[in-house]
Amino acid sequence: HNGERRYEVNEEECVGCNLCVTVCPVENCLTLRKLENEVDVRTGQMVSPAEKLQWTRHPNNPMANADP
Repeated sequence: HNGERRYEVNEEECVGCNLCVTVCPVENCLTLRKLENEVDVRTGQMVSPAEKLQWTRHPNNPMANADP
């Protein structure tokens, strides 16, 4: 790739922390949005406004099983 840096976002491992958006060197390249009233393709479940994705319980969140 001719010395160009290439970054990859693995959506299957996303926990919604927004870090990739914050550290991306290309301004406005990535966005993170809530999936209210849409289906989360990773879980197949509808995301309600009250849930706001519940990333603390999402199976891809490494802290999902940690004690609160």
